[in-house]
Amino acid sequence: MTWETELIRFFGYHPLKSMSTSETMVYKARTKGSLAVAKIACSPEYAEDLQEERDRLAENQDLEWMPRLIRYQDYLGSTPEEDRILELFHKEGWTMSNPVILLKEFTLGVSLSKFPGAKLNGRQYLNVRHQVDEMHSRNYAGLDIVPCNILVQGPTLATLFDLGPSLSAKSFSERKYDDLVSLENLFQE
Repeated sequence: MTWETELIRFFGYHPLKSMSTSETMVYKARTKGSLAVAKIACSPEYAEDLQEERDRLAENQDLEWMPRLIRYQDYLGSTPEEDRILELFHKEGWTMSNPVILLKEFTLGVSLSKFPGAKLNGRQYLNVRHQVDEMHSRNYAGLDIVPCNILVQGPTLATLFDLGPSLSAKSFSERKYDDLVSLENLFQE
């Protein structure tokens, strides 16, 4: 067992599959009857990204397509088990005092990046465009609209599922424009 799988288990989930990226440790996990995505940040930079994603998820839970936020925790060390996980974390050389974990509902689908050409058809595009428009209307932009952040659930359905920030010094209107251009580039005409 690794410290990150122990951390996921500590929160009542069984890690199933690592879906890690270079920035964040990502696991598919399950508990009684439900699936989740566990994202773990080990550096301050990526901890900020998870905090931003937590905020975006928490503030938009009323949207039907938005994954449910299950838990976010950025502090460990009040129980012997948490102390043991922290000790394993620090033995690996991480300098941050605590790992940050975000658990969110697992959204079924296949990453658009797995499809040849990584393009959305007309109906899928309209689904994602509606989601992007909803986020823009709530003053969120810089949504990192790339194939690996869109799940295809069928020939007529696709969902924007990763709402971590796309960090930029650009203005809101520039980031909004970038979102729309990024989405247009994923549309198969």
